[in-house]
Amino acid sequence: MGLRFSVFLKSQVPEFSIGPEAFALLKEMHPSVAIRFLDTYDEFVGSLSECNIGITWRMAASDYPPAGHLKAIVTPAAGKDWVHSDPSGRIPTFHGSFHGKIMSESLLAMILHFNNGLHVQLQNQRNSKWERGLPFRRRRLEGQSVLILGYGNLGRESSALLERLGLKVRGTKRSLAGEEGNNNLVQFDDALENLGEFDHVVSLLPGDESTRGLIGREHFQAMKRSAVFYSLGRGLAIREIELVEALQEGEIAGAGLDVFEVEPLSVDSPLWLLPNVLVTPHTSACYSDYGRLFVEEMVSKTLPKIVGRS
Repeated sequence: MGLRFSVFLKSQVPEFSIGPEAFALLKEMHPSVAIRFLDTYDEFVGSLSECNIGITWRMAASDYPPAGHLKAIVTPAAGKDWVHSDPSGRIPTFHGSFHGKIMSESLLAMILHFNNGLHVQLQNQRNSKWERGLPFRRRRLEGQSVLILGYGNLGRESSALLERLGLKVRGTKRSLAGEEGNNNLVQFDDALENLGEFDHVVSLLPGDESTRGLIGREHFQAMKRSAVFYSLGRGLAIREIELVEALQEGEIAGAGLDVFEVEPLSVDSPLWLLPNVLVTPHTSACYSDYGRLFVEEMVSKTLPKIVGRS
C-alpha cells in the first residue's frame, strides 16, 4: 500500500497536537506508506494535490484541490465545525468516532463529583470546616437513572460505561428510524414529558443550526429539583442564561459543563462562581490516549474504507 499522507495536526492543546510518534502503528502495519508532517495549514493545502490522504484539524471548502491524487480528508474531530466537505462531492471526509471511549470517563467523573457532593466538600476544605453531617444525601450509583440527549457514538459509549456501574440509561434521537424495538430510546420531542424521571440529564447534542438553543428553561423546570444537568456535546444547544436562572433558583441541583455558547467562557459569566456548577474548559476529550486512539481507528476502520473506494 504505497499511499502518500500529508498530516497537519498542530494544536494549542497538547493532547490534540498529534506528531510522528502516534503514527508508528500506521508505519508498522503499512511500511510502504509515505507520511509528510506539515507545520502550517498553507503548507498542508499546498501538498494536497500530490498526496493521497490529507489528515487535518481544519479544512476550508475552498481549499480542496480541483485535481490530483487526493482520495480522502481524515480528521480526528467528531464535530463538523472545522472540516468542511468537498463542495464537488469528489473527495470524501472521514471524522473520528473514537471519542466516546474517553469522553464517557469525563462524564463519569462529573457524575461522581456531584453524587459525592465534592463541590460541597471542597468548599468546606477551603473554609477549614469539618462537617461530617453533610447537607446532602449520598447514594450509590447503582439504580440511578440517566437520560442522554443526543444518542450517537458518544451516547452509546457513555451508556455502556454507565450501565456497567448499574445506572439505568435511556437516550433520545431526533428520529427513531431503524431503531424499532429499542425500548431504551425515545424521540427527542417526547423527552420533555419524561424528564422528571431522571437523576442525571446529559446533553451530547451536536453543534449545528438545527440544535441551536434547543435546551432551555422548560427542560430544567421539568427535571427533578435533585437532578443534575451535564453538557459535553456543543454549548450552542443550551440557552445558557436560562440554565443560569434554573441553577440560581434551585430548579435543578447542579450542572457539569464542559462546553458553552461562547468559548472561552467569559470571565464575567456567573457560571464560574455558582457553587453548584463544575466548569471544565472544553477538555472532556483531552486525554494522552487521544492520538493513539485516532491512529488505531484510522488503521483499522477508516483506511480500509478509503482503499475500498479506489
